[in-house]
Amino acid sequence: MADRFIIPPEEKDFASRVIFGEVADQPEDVQRMAIQTYYNRRRSPRKKEFGTTAEEVAKKGYYAYSKNSPRYQLAVSGKMDTPSQVSYGRIRKLFDVIEGDQDFGDALFYTKPTEDFDKTLRQHPAVRFLGTIGPYNTYSYK
Repeated sequence: MADRFIIPPEEKDFASRVIFGEVADQPEDVQRMAIQTYYNRRRSPRKKEFGTTAEEVAKKGYYAYSKNSPRYQLAVSGKMDTPSQVSYGRIRKLFDVIEGDQDFGDALFYTKPTEDFDKTLRQHPAVRFLGTIGPYNTYSYK
C-alpha cells in the first residue's frame, strides 16, 4: 500500500480559501472535484508544472488565488456572511474527508467548455478527457 498523502492543517486552511474563491457557489460534487485537483497537483511528480509548495500550486492553477479574486479576498478576510461561512465550512470539511478516504480521483485540470484552455486540453496529445462535473470538463494526463 502506498504511503498516505497528508497535508498539514494550516495548508488545508489556505487551500480551503483558494477553493472557496474558485467554487464556493457550486454544489458539493464540484467542490469535491476542485479539492481533488488540488491534492493531485500537490501529489504530482510534475513539480515544474504544478509547483512544490501550496502557494505555487495555487498560483499556477487556481484563478481565484492567482488573480486575488473578490471571493478569495472574502475568504482571507474571514468577514463572511452566514451562507459563505457554511460554504467555507463544507469545503474545509471536504478536505478532511477526501484526505481521510485518500479519495483523490484522477483530475488534474478542470475548465468550462467555453474557455480557450478547454480547447487546448482537448487537443493536447498527452491529456485525456475524464468527464463532466457540473459546468466543468475534467482532464488528466494519459
